[in-house]
Amino acid sequence: MQSFSLQQRNGLVIGGVMIAILALMLVALQQQFNQGDYRRALELIAARDPAGRWSIGQELMERSKNAAPDCRPKLISSFRGTVEITCSTGERASYRFEVDLVRRSVRPLDAAARSLVETVAKKNEG
Repeated sequence: MQSFSLQQRNGLVIGGVMIAILALMLVALQQQFNQGDYRRALELIAARDPAGRWSIGQELMERSKNAAPDCRPKLISSFRGTVEITCSTGERASYRFEVDLVRRSVRPLDAAARSLVETVAKKNEG
């Protein structure tokens, strides 16, 4: 059985610590990217179409009686740039949207969200 010298052991410990630090830094960096994606997705929900006067965010505010709706983002794919956002307004039903950060589009994922998007479209027409 071979024994390691003190110098070899110290080298292994230092190498292990450096790998652990690198892993922690990568996790922290990924979390920062995720937070940026969440912020951009929420901004897309709140943003008005350039030609429109009303936005999904404004409709959510109105349905929550002018209080801030509770919107929770969840990363679906960082590679494709898709985030799912679930918003509650105090009503029984919640609204689920898929936000594509690459195409800068918002797609409703359930009947309540489809109805909300249709209402926004009608308000922007007239």
